[in-house]
Amino acid sequence: MDTVPPSIAAKLERLDQLRPLSAEALAKLEHYYDIELTYTSNAIEGNTLSAVETTLVIEQGITIGGKSLKDHLEALDHYEAMGYVRDLARQRTPLTESAIRNLHSLVVKRSRPALRSRLTAGSQTSTPSTTATAG
Repeated sequence: MDTVPPSIAAKLERLDQLRPLSAEALAKLEHYYDIELTYTSNAIEGNTLSAVETTLVIEQGITIGGKSLKDHLEALDHYEAMGYVRDLARQRTPLTESAIRNLHSLVVKRSRPALRSRLTAGSQTSTPSTTATAG
C-alpha cells in the first residue's frame, strides 16, 4: 500500500484533532448543507432563486422581488423535507413506503398543494411533523 505524503498526513492529523465535532458545529454544517442541497436541487428543477436568495428565504423568511411565489415555496418545502430525511436517518430504521410518501408530500406541501392533496388522499399515514428549523 502506498504511503501518505507528509503534507497530507499533517492535514489529516490536524483534522483528526478537531474530531468529534461539537453539537453546535455539526448543526451549523447540517444547516449549511441542507440549504445548499435545497438550492441545487431546486435549480435543477428550474427554480430561479440564487443560492443567496434561497438562504434569505429560508433563514429570514423574506420574499425576493421579481421571483415567483412558487419558487419561494419550493425552497421552504425542500428545506423542510431535508429535516425530515435527517430525522429518518437518525432513527436508523428501515426506509418504508410510508416514509417515502411522507417525504414526497413534504416536498410539494406548499408549492403544489393540489398534488399534495392527491398524494395524501386515501393514505393511511399522517403527514409527518418535522423538527427542522432555520437558524
